[in-house]
Amino acid sequence: MTWSKCYKNCVITGPLDAFCLVCESHLKSEDDLDAHYEKPIHKKNLDSAPFFEKFKNDHIRKVKKGYYCEFCNLLFFTAAKVGLHIVETQHQYNRSSQLLKRVNNSVIAFNNIIIDEKSWNGLVEDTCTICNTEFENENIHKTGQNHTLNLILKKIEFVEDKFVYRKIDESSYQCLTCNLVLASSTISTHIEQADHVKKLDACRQVGLETQDMNVIVKTVKEEKTQSSASKIDASLHKTEFNDNKNKVTNKETKTTPAKVEKESKKSEASSRKLSRDDVKNPAELEKYICNVLGAKNYVVAIENGRSLCLLCDWCIDTDVVVPHLKGRHHLTILKMHTDRLEKMAKGEEPKPKVDSQKTNTDNKGDNNHKANNNNRADNNHKGKTDNKSNTSDQTDDKDKILDSLTEFQKNDININFESGLASCKKCSKTLNLEFDVIQSHIQDHKKPANKKETKPVPSAVEGKNKIEPAKNVLYTKPVKRNEEGRSSRASSISSMLDDEIDLYAKQHDLTYTDGTMYCTLCDCKLPTSLKNLKDHVMGAQHKRNKTTKNNAVSLFKTPALIKMPMQQFINSMIGMENELIQDIIINEKYNINIMSFMMITSENFTLKCQPCEEVLRPDCVDGHKVTPNHIKAMTETMVITSIDNEFVREPRPDVYHCGYCSKVVHGWDEFEEHLSTNEHRGKRTSALWRLRENLAQVCVTTSRSSTYLSLQTTNL
Repeated sequence: MTWSKCYKNCVITGPLDAFCLVCESHLKSEDDLDAHYEKPIHKKNLDSAPFFEKFKNDHIRKVKKGYYCEFCNLLFFTAAKVGLHIVETQHQYNRSSQLLKRVNNSVIAFNNIIIDEKSWNGLVEDTCTICNTEFENENIHKTGQNHTLNLILKKIEFVEDKFVYRKIDESSYQCLTCNLVLASSTISTHIEQADHVKKLDACRQVGLETQDMNVIVKTVKEEKTQSSASKIDASLHKTEFNDNKNKVTNKETKTTPAKVEKESKKSEASSRKLSRDDVKNPAELEKYICNVLGAKNYVVAIENGRSLCLLCDWCIDTDVVVPHLKGRHHLTILKMHTDRLEKMAKGEEPKPKVDSQKTNTDNKGDNNHKANNNNRADNNHKGKTDNKSNTSDQTDDKDKILDSLTEFQKNDININFESGLASCKKCSKTLNLEFDVIQSHIQDHKKPANKKETKPVPSAVEGKNKIEPAKNVLYTKPVKRNEEGRSSRASSISSMLDDEIDLYAKQHDLTYTDGTMYCTLCDCKLPTSLKNLKDHVMGAQHKRNKTTKNNAVSLFKTPALIKMPMQQFINSMIGMENELIQDIIINEKYNINIMSFMMITSENFTLKCQPCEEVLRPDCVDGHKVTPNHIKAMTETMVITSIDNEFVREPRPDVYHCGYCSKVVHGWDEFEEHLSTNEHRGKRTSALWRLRENLAQVCVTTSRSSTYLSLQTTNL
């Protein structure tokens, strides 16, 4: 489920289910959620439940059940509870992370205050305030790994809707609107200073203009799409009408072949002229398209803070756009594109490949006659003509490659205009940058391989089982023994080769899938012969990828984890059950859902017990969790105790279960990424809130609808 979309639609979520607070509807799946969002009654109910005026900046909605916090996915029954919640650290963090969004190359806070790229990266003159260091090249520094990591770790804080700052350390902060580093004691005074107010108004004005421009661009794109679709339909209708008209004319009239050919050439020229008149000047049309898409220098911003180069068809990080525009690859394609626009403006179009072949075949006699005449011409003039034809052929070849760039990439062909070479990912072969060569290589891959038919060599056991009766056997006993020895030797030799290939594959990160070898480092398929495997491993690309992987492993090593069996970890447990929830309080510190505690997770609408590795039906869960095998697996499961405020268990080696999210993640690096997601933070905050509420109820009274069960660790 897309949780951020749920929260904005006032839908409170749990591990599996969701509940719309404005419509009071129970939703079970993503399809139910998507369908519910589009209902007019939901939109009407959502508009009738605006933000509570007192807590408007904290996105607290007043609903029938109480007060709902969009940032934290929490429901409160009294306004007093809301007042305590909005000052909590977790709420402030969620608020800051959701009040910021990236638009093109800038960051916008509160939907109206723009923060430029330098301020966001903490760059003040030649000093980086985030990394606390000086730099020589701004682009190199802000694209480095250390800077990116520090940028993520430094927290952004807000003061109402007029002050956004980054806390650098305990004694200083950076004002993101003024891009100044100031002492922490000056926060209250800096907000009221005239310079700050002036810059804040300027940033707010630019932010509003940016937002309006995005809306305009989106509207123009939709209108352009609709108009282009209507034009295409009209042109198709017109083409069908002209084709039918031509067919009727051809049936009614009889002309000589020469006259037909002459008229067809005239009609082709007139149709080409009409098509050119319908289209604008190519340069003007391209400029209009770039303005509609918001593409500056052929680069348009896409989702997740990344950009797309329309010329190179590359998806790149926003921080490396400037180096990419100055790169040799982009400049080469830009030059080719500019030359092509000039040709289109002059009406010069490359001839189709099929037509040229037909012309060469049909006019063979004319070409021979012309060749005899050309032999009488001057040699210097002939050399100049050949050079011009070669240059034009190369240009046409590059135009064909540029037109077919997307098709080549779909067939695992990498085009490098800098080196003038192409490479095939499937067979790691280097090709000349020629259209016919690349096209021929793609067709070779599509042809079925001509494999020799080989008969399997029977083993000694199979030979014995397939012996015919004595009266039909034509071979003597000694001959039979020789055949068995020969087959055993052949099988032993083949097994030795297979063992050698398997050993070599394991040593160099190669896996055998679907009848071919696959290199995980280079992401390519390889032939299964030992020679081809060795050639690939000794290649430059494989060595480069291996070095990159080793460096990454050395930079990000898995920390030493402190583990303890769950039977020793748990000192006390309290079970809480009512009409809505069924939780377990562990050591008076962790509030975990009962299904998460039993490590029974939901995967593709099926239930699976992680410690037992069994798929369960919903009606078998209660019976399974009391079986001796499950109890033993639970008590022996290791708990990761080296992370504070997290209940993490390891049901299998290098497989980690998050108690708050009831989710299984493979690999510690991926699990650390899971801990930093907004989904996990929201569920952990919800669990901590339920922990406080449940402990308070346990201490004060037991007369409510909840039934408290005391569970013993030995009965897991």
